[in-house]
Amino acid sequence: MLSLFERFKLIGLSLGIFASYSIMAVYQEKIFKDDYGGEKFVYPTAFVAIQCLVYFITAKGIMMTHDHPTNETPQKFYFFIALFYLLAMTTSNMAIQYIPYVVQVVGKACKPIPVMIFAVLVVRKSYTIQKYFFVSMIVFGVGLFIYKDGINSSNETFWGYMLIMISLLLDGCLGAAQDKMRTVSRPSSLNFMYYVNAWSTLIFIPLLFINYEGWRFVQFCIKHYEICYYLAITVLMGTAGQYFISTMISSFGSLPLALVTTMRKFFTVLFSSLIFGNVLNGRQWTATILIFLILVLDALFGNRNFFNCKTEKEVKGKDSIEEDVPKINV
Repeated sequence: MLSLFERFKLIGLSLGIFASYSIMAVYQEKIFKDDYGGEKFVYPTAFVAIQCLVYFITAKGIMMTHDHPTNETPQKFYFFIALFYLLAMTTSNMAIQYIPYVVQVVGKACKPIPVMIFAVLVVRKSYTIQKYFFVSMIVFGVGLFIYKDGINSSNETFWGYMLIMISLLLDGCLGAAQDKMRTVSRPSSLNFMYYVNAWSTLIFIPLLFINYEGWRFVQFCIKHYEICYYLAITVLMGTAGQYFISTMISSFGSLPLALVTTMRKFFTVLFSSLIFGNVLNGRQWTATILIFLILVLDALFGNRNFFNCKTEKEVKGKDSIEEDVPKINV
């Protein structure tokens, strides 16, 4: 059982994750949806590259000031994980340009579907009937959410949905790559964050200037300097969120994290509707609640040790990747 101090610590970390990623989501939507003198922000590659660069610098700073295990994981795993992560994040950010942000959030909440499919096909993992039932309910919820009942919505284009599908496919590849890595080595969360973001930076920063998006991004920031403020808040909140996530994983395991991030995504949909006027009808709210309720139930009943949550002492010296960890983003 958790001590009083550990309970307050768990609550504090949960609030930290909730607050940092909720603020990040608000500014991320603002970046991609706001109108800048007749122009739109259309630089998803630069957006992801900046995040990876800051996460890499942060991880390097922590490694220089704190003791950490020696990395024993082959670099090829980090490379492929970074590649799939970059492509998945870029396509999901590109989708925001074509569909409402709430649709993107709900779509990305379906990540367990491709992750499970790829785990079965590539890693030969097996799942319980309960897991298949939960995934089937998520599929039903998504179908209910995107079903058109005569409502014309010009923003919800076919291209936006295709980008979400591609992003989910890449999430499945990412999950399979992480499962393959776990069969060989289980790096610490800090080593994982450092090397994945190092490879991400090495891949994307040169690409930005090869395809000229980097130059166009710089010109856009000079012309619309307020975007730098929005980007700074987004990246800083994401960095703070990564710190809270790593601390929660090492202190309490992956299950509390799964519950907190699931609920945070639901409130992201709620905040987006209230702040940016992304109105959902009754059917879509029913589908949204169903999807996130199933995710919570899956986290609870998929881990019988939920009510015996690990304490910091129990995980000390075992700073390794749990079943659903590491997570680069939530």
